[in-house]
Order: sequence, then structure tokens, then C-alpha cells
Amino acid sequence: MKDLKNVTPPWVVQGAIDWLLSRSYRFERVYEFGAGNSIEFWGTLGRDAVCIEHDTEWFKKLLPKCPDNVQLWRYERPYHGHILTYPDNFFDFVFVDGRDRVQCMIAATNKVREGGYLMLDNSERPKYAEGIAHLLKHNFTEVHCWKDGWQTTLYKKIDRLAGKDRWHNTFLGIHQQHTYWLYKVIDDVLDCNPQIDRFIEIGTGNGALSVFLGLHALKRGTFLFTYDIKERKAKKELDQIFKALDIVFVQADCFDHPHLGIVGDIETPIFLMCDGGDKKKEFNYFAPFLPKGSIIAAHDYGVEILPEHISETVQTLELEPIIQDEWRKQPDDIQCCFYKVTK
Repeated sequence: MKDLKNVTPPWVVQGAIDWLLSRSYRFERVYEFGAGNSIEFWGTLGRDAVCIEHDTEWFKKLLPKCPDNVQLWRYERPYHGHILTYPDNFFDFVFVDGRDRVQCMIAATNKVREGGYLMLDNSERPKYAEGIAHLLKHNFTEVHCWKDGWQTTLYKKIDRLAGKDRWHNTFLGIHQQHTYWLYKVIDDVLDCNPQIDRFIEIGTGNGALSVFLGLHALKRGTFLFTYDIKERKAKKELDQIFKALDIVFVQADCFDHPHLGIVGDIETPIFLMCDGGDKKKEFNYFAPFLPKGSIIAAHDYGVEILPEHISETVQTLELEPIIQDEWRKQPDDIQCCFYKVTK
């Protein structure tokens, strides 16, 4: 079997490719709407893969490249009906990048197993809104949207046997963009590090995690600074909570704002959460300025930020990983790393 890094990946946003390359195990069954040069990639990603294509000439060009574990089918448009020939809950991963994408998403809804994924390329196009709405109404939740000139979005089918959707529920009525278990892990990290005296969050988002960190800050007699380049969502609903917790929201680019508070003369340890639009840059840029005893965390670890993105900084600064067994642990998969500044 070839390494994924040695075969042509699909033409999607780089962050989506990084997520696919970061997987520690292969999918059992993969399905692709709209076969492309990445046909060998899907054959490596999955133990078995099915690729569907309508164009006869393109089909003939791809056929010689087709691995033994990939079934390449030519099917007339609209070809969404092909996936309906398979049992429900059959595929671990479905990639939608061909024609008639709305119909393909609708047809694939029952064919993705619970806990499986559907990835849609060019998800920013308004004409796909109907298909996306169908997914969200039928037990799918958005895991991540990568943006780089266009968008590639990953959806996960909720595992109903687990009794709940561990992602994208609410906290105090605020739509959160992480799993509940992240709160528990942050609790454990902070309980073991009573020296933390200041809290800074890059990437306010909807504000659910901001409120949680603000509670910890209040408990320690300090406050939270939270930064976001965009205007805070649900502003009216959160104003009262932010005010009660002394949370300071700053709408600014964290790399340009002069009052971020960690590139100055601060000597007391800081808890810094990197959860903005460029987590790799946030981690690598700010980590060297953190005082000894500080904690730096990065959300979407294994999705937007990979070990190789921060390895040089971690080694150079001798950062110490904290509670590492919880970073990508199933079934909750908090997708967050934590490092302690030791010198």
C-alpha cells in the first residue's frame, strides 16, 4: 500500500487535505462523486473505494490508474442514484465534488454510517445550500469549514447510539464549536497549574468557550481578554454575561493589536488559547513570548494544526505536553493540544 503523501490528493482546500493525511487509520469504505486524478488517493485512504464518473473520455483516461481496491463506474447523469444501490450506513466517507451535488448529498444521507463523514467541495456556492440544509436536518453536523479562495466543508453523521451529539451543542444557550469534554480537560489542566494568573483567547467565535474561560478567570481573581478579527456573534445575548465575568472583548487582528498583553513585560504565567483563523501562526508566533509556567493550547489540533506545524517551536522552547492522551481520544475527540512553558 502506498503512503497517502505519495499519491495525488483531491483538489480541495489544503486544510482538508491535511485533515485527510492526519488520519491514523484507514476508512473501510469510501465513495466519490465525480472521479478525478485523486482516484489512487481514495484507494489508499480506504480499504475499498467506489468512484463514479459520467464523462466517457475522462473515464477511459482514469481506468488505467485505478487501483485494485477501487471500483470505477461510468454512470449517466444524473448519477446520484448509483449510491442508492448500496445498503444504508455502508460508507465511512463520501466525497461530493462532481455534478448534481445537491442530489448527491441527499442520496448519500442514509448511505453514510453513523460516525462517518461527508466532505463537500466548493461549499460556499449558494446553489448547494439546499443539499447542506438537508444534511443538517438529517443527523449531520458541520465539523469544519476550510477556506482558501474557496471552501471545503466536512460534515459528520451523528452517532445516535452514543445518546447525544458530542459536538456543536450549546453552552448557556450559546452555540459551541467544540465538544463538551474540552471543558473537562481544561479543568484538569488548570487544576494542575494553579500558577496561571491571566487568560487570553484568540478567536472568540460564538463565545461559548470565552464564557467558560471567563469563569476560570473570575475564580482566580483575574479576567479574560478575548480577540477576534470579526464582530462578536450573538452580541446582545452575551453582553450581560461578558460584563458579569469581566471578559474584555477586542475586535482586532491579534498580530497587529498593541494591547494583546503577552508581548510586553508580563511575568506571571498565562493561559493562551489559540483558536483564531491561523492557529499555526498563532502558536508559533506567541509561544516564545510566554512567561515560564504558562500554558499554550491550540484548538482543531489534528485538523487545522498538525504536529509538524509546531514541532520546531515545541522542540526549541522545550515545551512540555500536558494530558496528551486526551488530545484526540475517542469518542469525544476534543481536537486540542496543551503545552507548558518550562523555561
